[in-house]
Amino acid sequence: MALTLEKTVLEKIETLQNIMLASVTGGARDETEYRQIREELFRVPGLKEALPRFVRTCGDLSQLWHFIKTQENLGSYARRREFIWNAFRPLLAGVDDAAGVEREVFFVKGSFRTSGRSCNQVKHQVSNLTPKAGGSNLVPTRGR
Repeated sequence: MALTLEKTVLEKIETLQNIMLASVTGGARDETEYRQIREELFRVPGLKEALPRFVRTCGDLSQLWHFIKTQENLGSYARRREFIWNAFRPLLAGVDDAAGVEREVFFVKGSFRTSGRSCNQVKHQVSNLTPKAGGSNLVPTRGR
């Protein structure tokens, strides 16, 4: 079964979130997977700017842990989980169910603007990408 780009990107965002949650709550720390998924998401046009700031600035899980430890009121696992969930919520809020992944953008309507591009412009740009054969790199579907 072929996955749509949006579902693949959504799953990568959720996986990144889960890796971060495990890392800051005493769970497994998969440094390699964190770095790989983070870099893949950065290559999706417009997505890097929409990711939480600490994802953009924490290149590895040690940096994430340092960031979490310097934040006030994140001393408990529950508060750390809530902090990370809240940071990712704007990205994930647009997807209501698996069937809607193909139709819905994963940004809250009107909440994402970068370089003068609206959410719909970014959605259009992302919808015109497909996974590259034999890998997870994304390439434009138009002009090939």
